[in-house]
Amino acid sequence: MVTVHQRLGEAVQLLGVVGAIWAGWCVLRRTASPSLRVYVLLSEAVITLQAALGIGLAVSGHRPHDSLHFVYGPAVFLSLPVAWLIGTRTDERGEHLALLGGCVAVVLLSLRAIQTGGG
Repeated sequence: MVTVHQRLGEAVQLLGVVGAIWAGWCVLRRTASPSLRVYVLLSEAVITLQAALGIGLAVSGHRPHDSLHFVYGPAVFLSLPVAWLIGTRTDERGEHLALLGGCVAVVLLSLRAIQTGGG
């Protein structure tokens, strides 16, 4: 289960990179992309699975390399919902900017989560 959690962490990071590129493209081209919202929701579903596995590991006695992992993990989990919430309070370009920020946060925070988890 530890290996699955580690691989999902890498997948989450890749999802963040793709989402950031996509959202950045939408911002630069000033184009609408309703499918970006679907992508962000699906990415959050993967992050939720990742979090559930992490909680299961913690409950079963597996501890991360550094206890800061318990800060970075939840921060990754909250990045996209916070960006989504901010984006719903603005126009379409603002929404894409917010989602871009959320995806960049996922990339950076998941990098730290991977480092502090020991993977």
